[in-house]
Amino acid sequence: AVAAGADASMLVEGDIFDPTLLDSAATASLLASAVEKIGAYDLILCGRQAADTNAGLVGLGLAALLGVPAVTLAQKVEVKDGRLKVERVLPDGFETVEAPLPALVTVSGEVGDLRYPSLQAIKAAKALPQTVLGPADLGLDPESLRRVETVALAAPSRERRCDIIQGDTPEEAGRNLALALRRDKVI
Repeated sequence: AVAAGADASMLVEGDIFDPTLLDSAATASLLASAVEKIGAYDLILCGRQAADTNAGLVGLGLAALLGVPAVTLAQKVEVKDGRLKVERVLPDGFETVEAPLPALVTVSGEVGDLRYPSLQAIKAAKALPQTVLGPADLGLDPESLRRVETVALAAPSRERRCDIIQGDTPEEAGRNLALALRRDKVI
């Protein structure tokens, strides 16, 4: 990230931060503590949703904990004159919204690809110091992080039934279809 243009990097790590033990609320709390440790900020960018649960809750939880406005599903982000202008992806198009800074934006894949840093920038970034924060640095009690116990995750099952409607002629097949639909209380 630093090689691509970020000012600095920070790593939050520790045994209690096991991703299999953190739910969305715990992750948002952890990130809020890290952001507050950093200090002043204008814009926080988050991904749209995690690849494991697709919950999409961490960004919104982080914004709520920090008390800043959140704009979701961004495909275009502009900052001008202390305000944020975001084009949001909708199922049938897009909408443009504005918000004051500081703010949090969750970005969608439509926002574009990360520019690939040069080899020289990658080497220079490796030489820069990285801040590492652990539980003690963030003042976190490990027991306070976990709020939800995930018992199981499963994709919903759908039962599908396919009936082949028979008929010697198209008319007879049509009548048989109508009878089947009536029998199943569709019509």
